Amino acid sequence: MTLAYRVVSAKEALLNTTNLRENINAQASAIVKATLAKYTYDQLRGETVEIQDRLRDLLQPKVDALGVAIMSVSLNELNYHPSVANAMLRRQAAQALVEARTFVVQGAVGIALQAVRLLEQEGIAMSDSEKFQLAEKLLIVTCSDRDPTPTLAVA
Repeated sequence: MTLAYRVVSAKEALLNTTNLRENINAQASAIVKATLAKYTYDQLRGETVEIQDRLRDLLQPKVDALGVAIMSVSLNELNYHPSVANAMLRRQAAQALVEARTFVVQGAVGIALQAVRLLEQEGIAMSDSEKFQLAEKLLIVTCSDRDPTPTLAVA
């Protein structure tokens, strides 16, 4: 990250911190870590200008008391602290899992509906309760992430 700033009040800079550069860098690092964890890698690559503007806008209030104006925040490379990278990866994995599960459920519902229709076309009469049970079992088998275990009703 490259940070460009200028001192607008030397008095505040001298009175409110012992090491201006270190203080600004610490504030910037905290803002970057907290903010970038909310974005996917693709967003960081594609929305760079918007994200850099957001970082600048979040950082400015943190350094106002230091008599500093933030000119720009630039993301030079996408190397992150491990905690930030892990958070980004978890978020991406969760999003991919939700999308995959949604796709599976939509397909399973289509399979269940088609099975009921085909049975009715073949002349097999089914009550609403039987249709529900068939659809329920097909959804369980189709959506499960485990292999189905056959069971026999004994009665």
